[in-house]
Amino acid sequence: MKVEGNTKGPKKDTSTKVSLEEKAKEWMDAQESSPRPGSTYKKQYIPKGVTLNPIVKMVPPSSLKPNPRNDFDPLTKEEYESLKENIALNGILDALTAKKDGTLVTGENRYRIALELKDHEDENVRRRVENIPVRYYMNELTQEEEYDILEGDNLFRRHLTAEQRKERLKRRILRKYKDE
Repeated sequence: MKVEGNTKGPKKDTSTKVSLEEKAKEWMDAQESSPRPGSTYKKQYIPKGVTLNPIVKMVPPSSLKPNPRNDFDPLTKEEYESLKENIALNGILDALTAKKDGTLVTGENRYRIALELKDHEDENVRRRVENIPVRYYMNELTQEEEYDILEGDNLFRRHLTAEQRKERLKRRILRKYKDE
């Protein structure tokens, strides 16, 4: 019987050593691929060249501010109350997104509800909104990128009629081409 290969000398380690950087990346990928139940993470539209920090920070709602560019109609009273009830029971499941200065890009209704619930009679509800999940954009957003993200998130989350979608499209076209 013939044996092939080198049988003399120390064995070479053929297993690949994983660097700390690779382990950290692997951990981050696992975090990103396992969002909390009910989360819409990874379904959010992010324009090319824009980087959203994958790390969710828990911050007090008072450190954030509404976006003056948000021109979406408010939720109906029923939709708002339903969302408020859900947040009171479960907390905020999907992280809001914000610019570095704390200006919200997405999640304004969730933000307003968190502010309202901070004085709720039930201590458990107050705890759920004491700090809320936020992901921050790592680079400055152009006005158009900000609108695209805001609009994409609202169109994804809301149940708009065909007429409402048509109106949003009309506003978008007018905004894009107003300077031409």
